[in-house]
Amino acid sequence: MSRWGGTSQNLREGQTVGDYIRGLVEAGRLVVGIEGGETDLPYAIKAAGTGAFMFSSDFPHEVNTQTVLKEIHELRENEEISEDAKDGILRKNAARFYRLDTSSN
Repeated sequence: MSRWGGTSQNLREGQTVGDYIRGLVEAGRLVVGIEGGETDLPYAIKAAGTGAFMFSSDFPHEVNTQTVLKEIHELRENEEISEDAKDGILRKNAARFYRLDTSSN
């Protein structure tokens, strides 16, 4: 990164970039917004873990209710993604990221 004027992140000895990214995900410091129809999502979940993703949209600016519901349905019907991962993407990861109290749910 120094060639772009920034500083390089020093990884711990033996730590890979993947390890570093997974650590950020586990700490709740990195979340990627996804939409329905993400064909590589099962692979990405396997690589980065279930906590790395949350459902997002640009509602109501670029999409309407029908589009959002279709994308949620696509995610729920994807048999390559575990139910736990789907619950994380649609609910748990956003609650964690925004530090919402879900104890009453």
